[in-house]
Amino acid sequence: MKSRLFKTISTILLILCTQNVFASTWGSGDVNLLKLSIKCSSNANGDKPWNSSITAVATEFTIQGNRFWSGSGKHAGDTGQHIFTGYKTDQSLTITAIGKWLLKSNTWDMYFVSRGNKTMHQHLIDGIPGFEGSGKNRRDCEIKLLNSIPVASALNIEFKNKQISNLKNQVSKLQNGELNIQAETMKLSRQYDRKIANLKKEISDSKNNLEFETKFNEINKEYEDIKNELAIVQQEKSSLESKNLNLDGIVIKLETNYQDLEKKHEKVQQEKSSLESKNKDLNQELNIFKKKEAIEIKRKEDEEKEKLLLIKQNKERVKEEDRKREERKINNLKYELISSEIVVAQNFIRDLEEFVKSNPSEFDIIEIAELLIESKNILNGDWNEVLQTSFLELKNYSKKSNNFNQYKIKKEEERYITAMSQLNSEYALLLSNQKELESKLNENLTSDFAPLIIEKVKIIRSVLNNYTLKLLQSTNFEIDIFKQNLSKQIEEKRIEEENKVIEIRKSKTNLLKLEQLLVENLTNDYSQLIIENINKINKLNYDALNSQDILTSNLSIQNFIYELENGTLLQNLESNNSLESDQSSSKSYKGGSNLFSEFLNSFNLSLSSNMLELTCEDVVNQVKNQKLQTMFGGEIEMIYFDKVSLVNQTKDEILCKSYITTSNAVDAWYNIRLFKKDENVFYEVKARLDSENQDITKIDNSKESSESSSSRRTQKKESQNTLVLGNDASTIPTENTEVISQIETFYVDSCNQDLEILEDNIEISTAMCKCIFNSIMNAGLTKEELFGTNGMYEVYQARAKGTNEGFTDIESKIVDIQMDSVGNCMLETNYFNYLYDLPIKE
Repeated sequence: MKSRLFKTISTILLILCTQNVFASTWGSGDVNLLKLSIKCSSNANGDKPWNSSITAVATEFTIQGNRFWSGSGKHAGDTGQHIFTGYKTDQSLTITAIGKWLLKSNTWDMYFVSRGNKTMHQHLIDGIPGFEGSGKNRRDCEIKLLNSIPVASALNIEFKNKQISNLKNQVSKLQNGELNIQAETMKLSRQYDRKIANLKKEISDSKNNLEFETKFNEINKEYEDIKNELAIVQQEKSSLESKNLNLDGIVIKLETNYQDLEKKHEKVQQEKSSLESKNKDLNQELNIFKKKEAIEIKRKEDEEKEKLLLIKQNKERVKEEDRKREERKINNLKYELISSEIVVAQNFIRDLEEFVKSNPSEFDIIEIAELLIESKNILNGDWNEVLQTSFLELKNYSKKSNNFNQYKIKKEEERYITAMSQLNSEYALLLSNQKELESKLNENLTSDFAPLIIEKVKIIRSVLNNYTLKLLQSTNFEIDIFKQNLSKQIEEKRIEEENKVIEIRKSKTNLLKLEQLLVENLTNDYSQLIIENINKINKLNYDALNSQDILTSNLSIQNFIYELENGTLLQNLESNNSLESDQSSSKSYKGGSNLFSEFLNSFNLSLSSNMLELTCEDVVNQVKNQKLQTMFGGEIEMIYFDKVSLVNQTKDEILCKSYITTSNAVDAWYNIRLFKKDENVFYEVKARLDSENQDITKIDNSKESSESSSSRRTQKKESQNTLVLGNDASTIPTENTEVISQIETFYVDSCNQDLEILEDNIEISTAMCKCIFNSIMNAGLTKEELFGTNGMYEVYQARAKGTNEGFTDIESKIVDIQMDSVGNCMLETNYFNYLYDLPIKE
């Protein structure tokens, strides 16, 4: 019975000890009693770190707590306290605290924040970082949960403690009552035994004694009384045993609960050990992270400091560069304004004339007029020693007038402001050109134009970094010409691509038509010719050919199809054979530019030449070392002349045809013609178009009715003009070669005089002038424009003599040609490189 009582008491104590273990979490509606730890580091003043505990009450959204301590040192006899108040949102838990000494009025603050959408319990478990004080008194602190229990559970334990205390009192009373009963029973038993022994002795001494009987009856009565008392004791004992049984039931129940609690306690201990182990690992990782974070924060702070320092240095550097650039710009501009003595003198004379007109009494009118007359030729551009001396006298004479000196300074300032405005305008224009070219580059990153655009942008950037007014003007002029040529080339490329698509579509249509004709003519004489033409189309490499090449092929195929469909193919073949019989049948010749072909072409044609005396071989020899010119200015050689035969011949013209293989791997029929015209002898090579080809063109136009008329006109124009001989001799009569040489001499001399104002090297300016002259000669001027009245020869001859007057139509046309060609000539003669190699004038 005693062991059960001890187990009961132990179980009750275990319940009390394990209540806090199971209070590890709480619901949103719970109010919890907390025990928290708080740790704070040392500060910059050298105060030591401290740690303590906080008693607090918390719900899921709020927390309140406090701690107090006894002061020491200068705070001896005082009591310090912290009062904590916090609230939780979806983003964080924030706790603030006010610290105070009770005997003093000053306070200090503590601040803690835990980020994240977590429960109140999880925030406290993870720990809440914060700080106390500020400046050198600042400490880094952290609050963490030690233990927690719902307030309701804590109150329930107090009630259970009172029940257990009452049970302990009842057990103590029962134990005392049982002991008293046992003692009384033993006492009565001993008394009864003594009386029995006395009775037995008395009985043995006097059996028949009346007194004995009386005593015996008394003793029996006492015995009965004792038995009754014993029965009562037995009843009380039974009652106690019944109560003891009830206590045994309670003890058994408590023992069962105790065993369950022991199992739960063991499980909780295991979980606690596991959590402590994990917590230890997490703390280690946290410490490592904090160290890394501190290193990273310091690195970023250092990096930010370096960036700020670099930004500051860059700003100062840019500011200094801008200052130097502005100073250099002003100095360069001022130098440009006074760099030419004659320009300075001219400005001075004009200023003086204006001043005298408005201030006639400032100088002696006779003296100033004589000095101005002596220097007037300076205004016409003359500058010699006599004029320099006259100007110096005029300048010295004018110095005696302070009013004029101020006026002159004012005029110089006005000229400077005007020049500065012009410089800024040219600078802004160059910036605009740069942006425009960069935009063009973005649109043509993979095209053939990209390297050219990049080169120009680099030139612009170089000029913008170090410029003068003259350099800005020349660069803008160069870029304007480049933009014009670039736009022209881009447009030409676009038209070429459109025309190429059209011609490829026509070529494929021709192929389908030939395949259909082959089916219709499988067993007759045309089948082999049809197969040859199909193979020609299949061999075309469209990627390597331009639209004109494909057009030439299409014209040849369309001519063949037309003759075949109209039944004239054999007739034309027979007609050609009859013409060729006079030439001992068709022949083949090798072409290309080489010494041998140039030797064969050495005979000269003239108006006296009789074309009836020439053969097709003479015609081929005359042209085979020449090159055909494409629509983009490219050139292709005529490699092989096959099936050369006579088409027509008169005393003024001989026309031959040939199946020519060119250097771009295209085979096609061409007409080769030598003829007299306008008292000159010409030769030409063109894609063969017989009279029947006009009908082919009409048929083709009806099939391609969906194409725009403008595209057809462009294509027609190109087909007429692009395949012409690229040698100048093809358009310039041989009799006028000497006159052309004279025109070149006149033009180059005049051009060099125009360029003298730029003070350029005579060699580079001569190269530029000759290049522009060649462009004029290749522009297709007529005989009348070259050699007629008011033609180029007469105009530039008059210029050389100084007798030219007015501005003729041919000069206007030549100016247009010059403007179109000057950009290319600058590139061809390296004129731009020459400009950029000039020393910068400081």
